[in-house]
Amino acid sequence: MNEAEQYIKTKRLDTWHGISTCKRIYLDTNFWIRLRDAQGNRNSLDSDLLNKITGLVDSSICVLPISEVTFWEILKQGDFNSLRKSASSIDKLSKGISIISENERRTLEFLYFMRKAQKKDVYPTRDLVWTKLSMNILYPILPQPENMELKKSFIDYLSAMQFSDMIDVLGKSKHYEPFAFQDNVDFLNAAKEKYKDENKSFEQMFLSELGGYVDLFKEPLNQARDQIFFWESGRDPTTKEKEGIDPNQFRNMIYNLFKYKKATTEFPTVSILPELFAAVRWNTTRKYKDGNDTMDFLHATAALPYFDFFFTERELSTVIKQRKLDFTFNCVVESDPKKVLEILNSL
Repeated sequence: MNEAEQYIKTKRLDTWHGISTCKRIYLDTNFWIRLRDAQGNRNSLDSDLLNKITGLVDSSICVLPISEVTFWEILKQGDFNSLRKSASSIDKLSKGISIISENERRTLEFLYFMRKAQKKDVYPTRDLVWTKLSMNILYPILPQPENMELKKSFIDYLSAMQFSDMIDVLGKSKHYEPFAFQDNVDFLNAAKEKYKDENKSFEQMFLSELGGYVDLFKEPLNQARDQIFFWESGRDPTTKEKEGIDPNQFRNMIYNLFKYKKATTEFPTVSILPELFAAVRWNTTRKYKDGNDTMDFLHATAALPYFDFFFTERELSTVIKQRKLDFTFNCVVESDPKKVLEILNSL
């Protein structure tokens, strides 16, 4: 781990220590929109939700970090007044905090598992998944200063940037286009029909989805392996040493841990998305409709392992509870705004 990575790790630990006593609530984008629109709208359920959540955050009882998925979905809005209102609400209730990206969580969970297996002292993944939104979104794509002190100053500068600051920058851009990703529902429904008889049990269906998912990330897993090699030896593996290692080694390891029921919650970022897609495929009467399934499932992948509460739409809540993922990850999942308010009132 180089000096910049150590500095980022220290800042993430500081972020965790700042919220470790707070209940962590994850809202899907629809709930964020409800809270935004409740501003100035008195005597409504959404207004009651907003007032209660604001009071809990101001009292440091709760905090509402967001993910990169929420960030991109908020950017589906083309109206900058609505964007600014959404960003301002998120800045206040999230305290500028974000959970690290899906890619980083997947690598972190793998490294944690491997280091634990080697009986090394490691921080729990829960402690290291918290960052600032701008570090989550901007740091990976912006050019980095070479000088270490300048790089630290750059990290500090980004860490202080808020969502609303980023919206202001976008507002000055003549090339801004709203985020427009949607699933190809025709393709997904056709594939579901084509392969409907391929799996004879839900377990087979899950493993089919899992195998396809981890295939996509063999190279990042191997890069994580190289990181472990560096920690152990103080140098990078040579090309010859890499050639002597099966490139599918860690992909197969993760797959087989689930196949032979040796894994439970060790790799949540790897397992939750395939399980939710498998649940949809296993339900023969359920069709892909709105093109939002992938984004919805990515919300769940971020929320369930690292948050205390996940408030989302009804259909996703139902699938999660059917698969007992709320129980597996000890996360309260609710979609009914009235029940959400009851939960908040109990905190």
